[in-house]
Amino acid sequence: MSYNLAYKNFIGKYFLMERYLREKTENSIFSTVFNNNKAIMLLVDSENNQKILDANESALKFYGYSHEEFLQLGMGHINITSEEDRQKLMKKAIELPNSYFQFEHITSSGLLKT
Repeated sequence: MSYNLAYKNFIGKYFLMERYLREKTENSIFSTVFNNNKAIMLLVDSENNQKILDANESALKFYGYSHEEFLQLGMGHINITSEEDRQKLMKKAIELPNSYFQFEHITSSGLLKT
């Protein structure tokens, strides 16, 4: 990848993240749906070690982490599937957006949940 293309990709991702954060704080429709949803919802950076960027209240209750703790985690901390399998399934989820996957996850107390 050339430097120019890498720079453009970085700038593009920066502006997307900045936009997400700005919209979140402005009580956007996305933020309202995300934060008030009863479903467990995580926003995950698929390209950065599957880092968790945000978690809604339902996820905090399910996993037992505070919001601040969650933001320090990646999917490897809560999903017991191997890194290789998670990457394959993440790619499949992007290619087939209506696909359904069920994983076994581990909570902050060590309890396994599906």
